[in-house]
Amino acid sequence: MEQSSLPTVEQSQRNPFFFSRKFFPFFVAQFLGAYNDNLFKNILLMLIAYKLSKLASPLTALAAAIFILPFFLFSAFAGYLADTRNRASLARLYKVTELLLMAAAGVLLVRLLSILDNPNLAVLSFWQALQMLAPLAVILFLMGAQSTFWSPVKYAWLPQMLERKNLISGNAVIEASTYCAIVVGTICGTLFSVKWTIGVLIACSVAGLIGSLFMPGAYPPRRGGASETSSVRSILRFALHTRLLRQAIFGITWFSAIGTFVLTQLFPLCSDVFGFPRIVLTYFLLVTTIGIGVGSYLCAKLITNRVRTVFLPISSLLVTVAFFGVAAIAHLHSPGRATLTIVLCTCCFLLFAGAGGLFVVPLNTLLQTVTPKGATARMIAGNNIVNAIGMVCISLTCTLLSLLGLNVAALFFVAGLASLLITGYICRVFPGEITRGFVRLILRLCFRVRVKGAEHMRHLPTRVIIIANHVSLLDGLLVGTFLPFRATFVMDKAWSEKWWVRPVRRFTDVLTVSAGSPRAVAAMIAGVKSGRRVVIFPEGRITVTGELSDIQPGAAFVAGRAGAALLPIRIDGAIRSRLSYMKGKIPLHLFPKITLTVSPCQTFPPPDGSDPDQLRDLQAKHLADIMHRFCQTTTGSDT
Repeated sequence: MEQSSLPTVEQSQRNPFFFSRKFFPFFVAQFLGAYNDNLFKNILLMLIAYKLSKLASPLTALAAAIFILPFFLFSAFAGYLADTRNRASLARLYKVTELLLMAAAGVLLVRLLSILDNPNLAVLSFWQALQMLAPLAVILFLMGAQSTFWSPVKYAWLPQMLERKNLISGNAVIEASTYCAIVVGTICGTLFSVKWTIGVLIACSVAGLIGSLFMPGAYPPRRGGASETSSVRSILRFALHTRLLRQAIFGITWFSAIGTFVLTQLFPLCSDVFGFPRIVLTYFLLVTTIGIGVGSYLCAKLITNRVRTVFLPISSLLVTVAFFGVAAIAHLHSPGRATLTIVLCTCCFLLFAGAGGLFVVPLNTLLQTVTPKGATARMIAGNNIVNAIGMVCISLTCTLLSLLGLNVAALFFVAGLASLLITGYICRVFPGEITRGFVRLILRLCFRVRVKGAEHMRHLPTRVIIIANHVSLLDGLLVGTFLPFRATFVMDKAWSEKWWVRPVRRFTDVLTVSAGSPRAVAAMIAGVKSGRRVVIFPEGRITVTGELSDIQPGAAFVAGRAGAALLPIRIDGAIRSRLSYMKGKIPLHLFPKITLTVSPCQTFPPPDGSDPDQLRDLQAKHLADIMHRFCQTTTGSDT
């Protein structure tokens, strides 16, 4: 996901997929469809919130459940259709259906407006209000069904039409624009009159239909052994058959559920708890839109063209903080502190939306990239089913808790507790990632760390040893933090027992060794053979001259015995820090600029029948050549 706004001319020349026929007509149809769904749903919620304010919390949560329920009921069949029919033809059919539903919705909105002008609505019970809103609830359900059938077409379209290098960017655009359409539709629902709303609904439906007419034919590829059945049970079994897919789907479901919770409870929060006018609600929704765009943009910048999940724990923790913040603000609010309440809520909603964008984008892309091409739509259908279960459950739970007397502040507190539990689970699945993320951020801010050749850290062989020059006490922290995987560091036992080294073990593994110990060497060889990525500083000590120290043969011996490749990393700039051993020899700085340069993997020459001693000498020489070629560090070049 590259960005949520239109690209510049220069960006379009570098990455022209956005305005291609394969993407732009689909983008128009998708954006306007999401906008229409939420414009209708949220003008309905607005009328409920400000005309039936005492019943707003349970009714808005129930409306969300009604809209989402079709995703559970029809996703399996929708995915089956999208995997067996021309996806462009299905898109046109669904857009015609949307136009018919918008016309019916307009008639029912006019009828509801005349009913809500009755002054006796204040004494209406929950069940009476539900009966009054039943016709519009039917339309809401059918609109949810139309979105259900559109969704697998949407997500199967991207990996079929876009090249892999553009898939992250395409997902970023769609994710950011979809959530912007959701929130902008919600904002317009707070600003438009009913008559304006009806006109916009029909106009957007027509424009979306026109966009779908320009989508090129998209026949699904032959299915690679995926199940032919379209039952919910078989789709779920297929979608959840691996641990990685389960984690991705459950993560997306969690975000979908809390997103639904926030967008529905924001209405009673403003109308019933804070007593704010509609314009403040509109402002909060605009803030949420900005936050989603910022989160998606950060995701594209931080993750670029590679699927990474290292930011999940941090983003989940930030969502938790945002929930607890809103709960505290709602609990402590008083009419005399309206300005302070608005400022604090702005920070919380920006935090929630930004962290949410950073949370869900990598998961959606991961789901698309690990799914067989012939079953993408049904995988998305399975994801939609699980999402629907989560969103319906959280909506019905909010409805039930509201009817039992819990206020909106208490609901946000309960959501914060649930988010805290999810964060704990994510930290267990990705141990140390929160620490790594914060350390990475601090190092980037202080030392302006740049990583060159990061592409060489992808698609590594099963057995690999990372080697680097040793210029300062920062080296281990730099390499361990900026490697995209959890590494194992080989460290002298005496060093590993120092007090400041112990916290490092929270986000990396350390293999302690004693000099000359055969058992330690055997442990290193076994670790590399088992697939552990081991980091070794072949010099064995920090340089005191600015040049490479003598290269110890241990790394060569381990790599040769384990049949491992070598990944060289050159550290530039750290030698000028106050944590180097160059005091009095070169000018030192508190925060010098640091660059990590990653070179392509290097392999050892084959044994070719040499005797063990000759082979060991040859491997040691090869390691020394690699270090001097890629990692030579001098005070002259290390600026």
